[in-house]
Amino acid sequence: MKSTTFKVIAILSILVSHNVYAQYEELAEIMSVDVCQCITKIPVGLTQSEIITEFEVCVTSYISENLDLVNAFAEQNGIEFSLEENGEELGEQLGLNLIQSCPQFMEIVVSSINREGEEAYTMLLEGNSLINTEGCNAAITIYDDIVAMENVPDSTLITTFNNLGYCKNQVGDYYGAISDLNKALSIAPNFSLPYLHRGDSKSEIGDYEGAIADFSTYLTFDPSSALVLNKRGLAHYNSFNFDSAYSDYYTALEIDSSLAETHYNLGLLNNYNERYQDAVANFLTVYKIDPSLVDLSYYISQSYIGLEDYDSAIQVLLEDSLTINDEFNLTEVGYSFYMKEHYGEAITYFDQAIALNDQYYRPFLFRAYAKQDSGLYELSLEDFESAYALSPEIPELSFYKGYSLYELERYEEALAEFSKAIELSESYASAYDYRARIKLILNDVEGAIEDYSSSLTHYPSDDEIYKERGEAYVQMDNIESACTDFLLSKQLGNTEVEELISTHCSE
Repeated sequence: MKSTTFKVIAILSILVSHNVYAQYEELAEIMSVDVCQCITKIPVGLTQSEIITEFEVCVTSYISENLDLVNAFAEQNGIEFSLEENGEELGEQLGLNLIQSCPQFMEIVVSSINREGEEAYTMLLEGNSLINTEGCNAAITIYDDIVAMENVPDSTLITTFNNLGYCKNQVGDYYGAISDLNKALSIAPNFSLPYLHRGDSKSEIGDYEGAIADFSTYLTFDPSSALVLNKRGLAHYNSFNFDSAYSDYYTALEIDSSLAETHYNLGLLNNYNERYQDAVANFLTVYKIDPSLVDLSYYISQSYIGLEDYDSAIQVLLEDSLTINDEFNLTEVGYSFYMKEHYGEAITYFDQAIALNDQYYRPFLFRAYAKQDSGLYELSLEDFESAYALSPEIPELSFYKGYSLYELERYEEALAEFSKAIELSESYASAYDYRARIKLILNDVEGAIEDYSSSLTHYPSDDEIYKERGEAYVQMDNIESACTDFLLSKQLGNTEVEELISTHCSE
């Protein structure tokens, strides 16, 4: 007989349903008396697998000893009976009879269920302990074993699925976490923790609206949880619901003003909204509570840069011992020196950043700017090309490379770069300006006027471009249009056009 012939779960199923097999009712009734006597010899407290084995022994022994009776029953009912094919159906009918007529059978089964429940609870405690010692991967193995068991009490199963969700979230299996937390909530929809953990998982996969809904549900159970208010505030921030984010952060800090992470997140929000002075205050508070928070020096430097306080930005970054091995911090040090027009120092820090990570475009870009602003146009070209290779969607890269080529009088190459910048950003007025200037140099006056006109469409208050387009019109002998542009340039404050007006527009 296969070990699965008489599954205890199949026997127990008749407690909640009546999926019985009438064709075996008479045989099961005959067998139940002798099988019950056999069962009384089975000790109480066995596991399910042990009960299966003992139960099978009792049934197979009876059939072996009464084979003629079984065959006669089969012939009378017009069926071919074998334990291999019909054992499970007979087992369910026999189980029903035994539950009704054999108290010892019920005692053994209930004892097994209780033992399985105790075993599952013990395993749950073991898994919980492993989280703090060996980590979530070890705990997940235990939890998986629990949910695969039969007859685990709901109270244990709910906690197991919740803890599985928590641990899968910790190891990065966010979709698996959500699935397990859904199972916990399907059993106990008023259990608060799965909403919290599912909110964490949804935040990680970018489902911020779903996360907000879960955090909000959790807060109906525990409205004074500053930690969850902080989590919901961050989900609002990532959804660009800034007013709601501010509200959650402020409420969290009213409950617990010592939450470094909330001050930190409030600083990020203030930085994003260009409230740099407030952001500095937030980050300085974080330094007092928990200066170990990741990227703290980087973000406070961003606040100082927003305030154009480059010296403070440099100071806070260089005081961070991690900066020397952090390409992002080194880049910001270089950027701050660049903004102070200390190009040599800037290039030094950009060099260090690139040595750590040559796949980050920003230090290449600003090293190119520093070289360009130092008049080292030829040397800037390679850095612009490196930056473009890493981030080709940024139009400024093509524009400024074009500017270096323009200064080197490599006009055809510069023209191609300005055209590339315009392809990436059709409203890039400066790219139209320089492309127009090159077209004038190359004697394409009509093309230059077209580019000047495109530039003015996007930036109509540029007095210099009206002046230059007017001069292009003069080359085409279109004096009327030229004078119109000169007068517009003068109205916008350009005094250099007065001589042009005197020369060409005196009548």
